[in-house]
Amino acid sequence: MEKDYCVTQLIDGRGEFNASGIDIFTKDVNFAACGESYAIVAVMGPQSSGKSTLMNHLFHTDFKEMDGRAGRNQTTLGIWIAKCVGIEPFTIAVDLEGSDGRERGSHDTAFEKQSALFALAISDILLINMWCIEIGREQAANKPLLRTVFQVMMSLFGPGRKKTLLFVVRDKIPETPLERLEATLLTDINKVITTSSTALASDVNFFFFLVCLYFFFERQ
Repeated sequence: MEKDYCVTQLIDGRGEFNASGIDIFTKDVNFAACGESYAIVAVMGPQSSGKSTLMNHLFHTDFKEMDGRAGRNQTTLGIWIAKCVGIEPFTIAVDLEGSDGRERGSHDTAFEKQSALFALAISDILLINMWCIEIGREQAANKPLLRTVFQVMMSLFGPGRKKTLLFVVRDKIPETPLERLEATLLTDINKVITTSSTALASDVNFFFFLVCLYFFFERQ
């Protein structure tokens, strides 16, 4: 009998693949019946920025969420997957460990690069979660991470199928108009992409759909 959610850790914090877990997941959700009719949506972004909460609200999953009353600490360790309930075609949600977490420190960035590359390689839609106040910044907006991921993706996989990069902007401040935020964000991301690869520089729109989504409570 098909189960709901089936939240499963795909890759643990050490980078080990959970082969037995994915086998149970595919059987529980009857994945074989989908054939080639399925989609994968993933989310990446800074630690404690609400990625799991966002996925739960948008795709009816049941990823563990941070309890802010207990402090701002790492909640998602490694990479987790879940079935999106009530969505057609069959869709798998992928929840990545947050980047720039204090638990791994500033020198251990290998896992966040590998997990971001993995998510970009397998997903049809990649949500990039970010705070409004980080737009226009370099490190805080994950530009170096994205630049590395795009470079490695093109060298390993080539263009592949067209991807949708969906930038989710959190907690908009009322002083800045939406169109100004969007223009700055898309200009920065286009620059990151085109400086990552000669092939990408030739025609960004051939490889990616770039979309901005504002999912926020405005600060008062």
